[in-house]
Amino acid sequence: MIISFPHPTSKRGIVALLITLSLISQACKPELASDRVADDKASSDAETDRHSSPQNKGSSNEETLPDSSGSSSAPDSSSLNQASVFGLLVAPLSDGESAGEASRMTATVMGDTVSGGLQINFNQSVGDSMESALKEVIKFHQLRHSVDESRKEIEISFEEQYSSKDGPSAAVACALLAESIVTGTELDRTFAVTGDLNADGAVQPVGGIDGKIRGAINANCSIIALPKESSNVLSDYAVLGQLKPFIDIQVFSITTFDEALQLSKASEQRSEETQLSIDTFSKVQEVLQKPGGEKWLSNPHVHDKLRIVLKNTPNHESAKYLLLKGLGRSPESLSLSGSFLQIYRATTPLRGALESGEIPEDTGDLSQSMFNLRRIRAKLDPRTRACADALEDFSGSLKKVGDTNLFAANSRIPKIVEELESSWSDVLREYKKIRNDPEIQEELAL
Repeated sequence: MIISFPHPTSKRGIVALLITLSLISQACKPELASDRVADDKASSDAETDRHSSPQNKGSSNEETLPDSSGSSSAPDSSSLNQASVFGLLVAPLSDGESAGEASRMTATVMGDTVSGGLQINFNQSVGDSMESALKEVIKFHQLRHSVDESRKEIEISFEEQYSSKDGPSAAVACALLAESIVTGTELDRTFAVTGDLNADGAVQPVGGIDGKIRGAINANCSIIALPKESSNVLSDYAVLGQLKPFIDIQVFSITTFDEALQLSKASEQRSEETQLSIDTFSKVQEVLQKPGGEKWLSNPHVHDKLRIVLKNTPNHESAKYLLLKGLGRSPESLSLSGSFLQIYRATTPLRGALESGEIPEDTGDLSQSMFNLRRIRAKLDPRTRACADALEDFSGSLKKVGDTNLFAANSRIPKIVEELESSWSDVLREYKKIRNDPEIQEELAL
């Protein structure tokens, strides 16, 4: 991209320059927020393509947690007429962040199907991506259960029926509801889950994990399961010293439907190992949630409890990161997507100045952007540091404009503009490197 900057000779010209930069800022904004947490719908085209050609690998059930009850056995004779579970959704906010929500989803048997086989529908209109994900769920159950076993017509409803829904995030939740109906498996009413699902039972990544964890905590859920491939945000919590999510809720990562099923079962139906982990971690939570409780993370007895949890359920992410913290071995670098998110958040004051198209009267906000970028620099993925440095330099150049009396320094205006142009060119150059780096783009696409 080649940008031609105006060379103003007045304060009005500087304002015109800022308006130009504001337009560029708007164009770059999605790349600054390249963790793509804002909206699952953004990936709907790719999801639709993937769902159009499912494959039954036939081996996914071999990777389950140690309890054979999660496999595709014959349904319980006491099949259910209704089941519910928390699904996790996000809504995009205007500042590029996302608001998470735990929505209780309920499946109700409407009757037996005439032609046989399982039929599942939503009771409200949803987006194409969500419909496509549901078709994959139906294929999964057609492969998992015989026609006679699953002769049900099921309707799935969301707690909030009048808001729009889209994205593949509710696929695993839908599959759990259908499994509960068909087999009679009781589900834990405090369990929440997010994730897309292939017809072979493999759990696929989704976006908005940060917001979804907050939504689950706000809904007083006790357990949340999320795709392993979407768990980078958990490592980023640890890097930033944000332990509260690990203490407030038991976070598990999942790669298969059967792992999700094992966690979602009511306590009396879970495997002994899984329930022992959940109960043991609950006792640790009680200690850590007390005032000043985090100091107990250095206690060897707490370490032993967390090791018991991880021995029985290695995918217990809360236990893993709290143990690493207690041992002084927390990760030190943010993920690539987490680095971009932190850069985006750190430059909020700078972006505010660009988007307003006005010279900031109080350059303290720009100083704050510079401070924020310096503060997080050591924790950033090394591939993003040059970008952060360029943005810090540009903030400094813009601050110089705000601190200069332009009427008294008219002769220096061209030099000031030249410095602005140079520092902004550095920003564009670094973003171009990122956009053209296949390794970075492939990693961000995961």
